Amino acid sequence: MAGAIVNLRPFLHPDVHADFDAILEGHGQEPASQLWPRIMDRILVDGHLRLTRRWRVASSRLLPVLLEEILCHQEYFFECDRPDPRIIDAGANVGLAIYYFRRVWPDCRIEAFEPSPHVAAILAQNLTQQGYDGVHLHQAGLADRDGTADFFASEAEDPASTFCPERAPADSVRMPVPLCDIRSLLDEPVDLLKLDVEGMELPILAAAGDRLRACRNLICETHADGRGGNTLSGILPILDTQGFAWAVARSLWDEAQPRLRFARHLAKRRSYVVFARRRD
Repeated sequence: MAGAIVNLRPFLHPDVHADFDAILEGHGQEPASQLWPRIMDRILVDGHLRLTRRWRVASSRLLPVLLEEILCHQEYFFECDRPDPRIIDAGANVGLAIYYFRRVWPDCRIEAFEPSPHVAAILAQNLTQQGYDGVHLHQAGLADRDGTADFFASEAEDPASTFCPERAPADSVRMPVPLCDIRSLLDEPVDLLKLDVEGMELPILAAAGDRLRACRNLICETHADGRGGNTLSGILPILDTQGFAWAVARSLWDEAQPRLRFARHLAKRRSYVVFARRRD
């Protein structure tokens, strides 16, 4: 079923609207898993998405999930009273969230973190081509300290690249990359802290401590913690202590996993999204 996929249309270039509409009209009753290849065949050309702005991507395998999360469901929407919100985007990848933020808040200010040198170079190219000022790109990982750490970069599944060796995709290449301490960014108010950091979210939030209260909103994907649990169990007490109201949803990736006899899958990796807002 087309479902939320119809919400992608306003973000597409007008030249592909007719093809997009024809796909939904002719195949809208098909499962999303069958719709997406048809759509990608029309909107991905020469390694670029045909959005309202031409956007280069690194790999296509996980693009449907990213497009559903960021544009179809607008998971990174947040309420803000100011026209120029300050946003920290950790795990920026090729910048689809930045594209979304700039569509909603054209004057937003963004600190973007992408540790993969290959992906960060593509993001830098996108930012330059779009003429986006007010976006400060760090080719580094947001972390609980300054320094360096081994990063496991995947070209086939670049959004799944990680600092956690137990989570690394099979084709990963190990490389040292710089780290930036989260606390250095919390001396002034943050309207949104977005974390999609493949397992590093708990140490980042734990290190922030009381400074986390500088953030008005937080949207964070949680992951398996390598001990048979999930970083979610450590994150929620931090949010309670720091005065955040929160809600939890299964990630779109997680929702696509088998549900038959769900209790048999408890030991497998689970992925959730935490939406939080400071109470005061």
